[in-house]
Amino acid sequence: MNIYGKQIVISGIEEADQPFLNALINDPEIEHMTAGECFPVSLASQSAWFQAHKGDSDPQRFAIRKINNNEIVGMIYISQIDLKNQKCSTGIKIGGMYRGKGYALDAVKALLKYLFNEMNFNRVEAKILEYNIPSQELYKKCGFILEGRLRKTIYKTGAFRDQLVYSILKEDFN
Repeated sequence: MNIYGKQIVISGIEEADQPFLNALINDPEIEHMTAGECFPVSLASQSAWFQAHKGDSDPQRFAIRKINNNEIVGMIYISQIDLKNQKCSTGIKIGGMYRGKGYALDAVKALLKYLFNEMNFNRVEAKILEYNIPSQELYKKCGFILEGRLRKTIYKTGAFRDQLVYSILKEDFN
């Protein structure tokens, strides 16, 4: 089942999406704004990783596509899926030429609607690097509330950086 927003559709990731996703992984601007380590990744390695992980249940990764022409513009995921406590974490990456066009806002809102109204989740979290102001603003626009700070938890650009923890509850969304 695909998840529809106003201008995007969230769908499964296909083998044909690997060149786009490979470009996202290798984009220095995106890597700078996200947690974790990132080494250059070849398209062959990307495709092999996709084949090895396409059946994983956590995290769940999805393509973000334009409704009008099915063009991929980014990816969104949920991780740390906890069905007992009805919660998960989320994150998003949008390709450079597609940023600032409302796709991320539409995708996060569509995903939240699905998680809260179809999957009966109660809580969704997002952990964002302290200097990633665009992501902080995105999640605030979607109703997320700043809950706290994980001090010096991610090493980036020669220093340990804080992560900010945002969350939204079903009652806040509805």
